[in-house]
Amino acid sequence: RRVRIVFLVCGVIIIPASLVLIAAGFRVLDGALKATQQNVMATKDIIDNNLQRVDALIMIGKQAAEVRDAAVEELASWCPNAAGGENNLIISAEGVPSTLEFIDNGDGTLSVSFYNDTKDLLNALDALEDFIVPGSERVEEALLLARNHAVNTYNTFEETSWWFYFAVAFTVLIVVLAIVFMVGACLAWTYRLPQCFERLQTYGIFPIFAGLLGLLWLCVSGFAFALVLNADLCSGSPEENVVAILHQKEIDMDQLLFGMASYYIEGCTLKDKPDKPTSLFDDFLPYLESGIDLSQSFTSKIGSIDMSSLSRACGFNVKSTTNTMTYLLQTLDAVQERTAFMVEGLYCSNFNPIYSKNMYEAICYDGVRGLTAIFACLFVITVAGMTMISLRVAFHEVRNESNWMEELGLDIEYSVEKEGEGEGEGGETQPNNNGFEVIEEAITEIGDDGALHEA
Repeated sequence: RRVRIVFLVCGVIIIPASLVLIAAGFRVLDGALKATQQNVMATKDIIDNNLQRVDALIMIGKQAAEVRDAAVEELASWCPNAAGGENNLIISAEGVPSTLEFIDNGDGTLSVSFYNDTKDLLNALDALEDFIVPGSERVEEALLLARNHAVNTYNTFEETSWWFYFAVAFTVLIVVLAIVFMVGACLAWTYRLPQCFERLQTYGIFPIFAGLLGLLWLCVSGFAFALVLNADLCSGSPEENVVAILHQKEIDMDQLLFGMASYYIEGCTLKDKPDKPTSLFDDFLPYLESGIDLSQSFTSKIGSIDMSSLSRACGFNVKSTTNTMTYLLQTLDAVQERTAFMVEGLYCSNFNPIYSKNMYEAICYDGVRGLTAIFACLFVITVAGMTMISLRVAFHEVRNESNWMEELGLDIEYSVEKEGEGEGEGGETQPNNNGFEVIEEAITEIGDDGALHEA
């Protein structure tokens, strides 16, 4: 009786523990994984957006380099009469605005110098070098690698999304088998257990149940290990822990990608932020702005002078120079716009909030909560199930010496006579060893059809 009570109690414990396992464990963990999957997709979308930006910057950078080279070549000899040192260009006073710096020669002509303007502009254009095209291409390669990692991670989540339904089905199967054993124990307790059902439990259901519990022990160990890892990841500073993990894989990672990942995970959270791995865009903007300012100043200066007067003074048609400078300015403005656009795309505010939300909400809160519930419930279910296996005698009918004949439906009739009180055949009695004489002994058995059968 006590064995069966313990057996049934363990079976009852498995049922609510399984419900908690599904509701507070598997569902919460599945929600954390889906949230992580969505955050991975959000990161991929930002990476795609930045890939478009850097691709546009590379294209305009290559174009700007060609325009700049053509402008430098033309500026080197744009006004032959003003070339060679700081010689001033003699221009008719009628074609020079009063806002321009000049020297009045007193004969109706003015001396205007373009030497310093041309020199400063050429130096500024040379400082633009290759318009950071090689650096932009390196960033593009790193972003492509990051995108591939994001796509692979998303696909992994998508391909393993079935785990939740499998876990629920596995748990339901454990519950069903436990209920079957509980029913068998109740039937055995009331001696109504059909022999076929007892054999089904013994040779069919019991091995399956034992095998599933063996798998549950492995799952308990696995989830315990995952819970410890998750807790270690979230303890202290999660950012430092993640970067430490990245450092272990630094050799196998692209260096720029490693630097970008470390910066957006940890660097963005620091009060004194370290230099960005993509600081080449930020560093390029001042040189670009200087080139634009000097180009505008030079174009404005030659544009303020009468074109005919300036061409006669230079001995060269400066119209082509004006057109070249106008096109150069448009190109530099486009490069500046694309570069600033690229800098905005790589702001911490684009990447770090996604990481922080995923780390603190999905992994360190829902993840830990779900894994804790799964580990605790699986441990309880496994212990209760192993106890049921140890007490498997509970679903077998057990008969004892005092009631086995009654339980089997046996009816025994017998009478005894004391020695000297009964007579056998011929008027004599035949005493037995105990001093009694057996007069009559009849044993009958009640069959399944209700009839009496001689035993």
